[in-house]
Amino acid sequence: MQHKMISTIRLSATFAISALTMSVAFGQTLPPPAYAGQSYWFGPGPASYSVTNTVQQSGGYAEFVANTSGTIWTPTQIGGPALVGAFGGPQAEADFNTETTLHIQPYIYVDGYFGLDTRLAGAIGGSSVNVGTSRFYIVHNCPIQLVQQGFTNLTGSGPSPAVYAQDVLFTMTDYANPSNYTTTLTVHPATLYTTSISPTDDEGILQVDATRLATLPNLAIAGDYTSAGIIAIQSA
Repeated sequence: MQHKMISTIRLSATFAISALTMSVAFGQTLPPPAYAGQSYWFGPGPASYSVTNTVQQSGGYAEFVANTSGTIWTPTQIGGPALVGAFGGPQAEADFNTETTLHIQPYIYVDGYFGLDTRLAGAIGGSSVNVGTSRFYIVHNCPIQLVQQGFTNLTGSGPSPAVYAQDVLFTMTDYANPSNYTTTLTVHPATLYTTSISPTDDEGILQVDATRLATLPNLAIAGDYTSAGIIAIQSA
């Protein structure tokens, strides 16, 4: 009796891997280079891939018994959702579906520098003065939003404090490929801005530069000036 060979084992994978996660895992060398005398990461750095939970599914079983001469096999017990079929004859064969489902969890990691402490020398100025930039990174495999809020002007301390206007220029760039994605936003005091970014925009690694632009008079009064502001990074 000729035995018909059946090959039905298949592998199906459900992948939700975005281009950004692939770039983190394979395309880029992290951490990024030092900037403004500071090295990265400020924290431990983004986590590597880690399997957190595995569930066995779609079990199956098959039992075969050969005759006394060992020439003919017969399936005696078979079952389970994974079982495709069991076949006897000159050769015993059991076929099982072998599927894989991978669930990739949304992930966001934020690291870098946000505050800035700058000294300005000289007596003659005026107009908009770039007083420095802080830089941070966002590693993500899901849509995110950057929310800039609560920014204020530079306010001096002392009995007669001066107030100088300050804007913050945000430059948001694809760290791996700046020509692929770059957008800028100037945040004015007492305003709120929201920027939505997909991992397909920045390949999963967003570099954010926050440049302070102070509007100073021709003769700025000596003293210490501070401004407030909040940068919120949230899932979209």
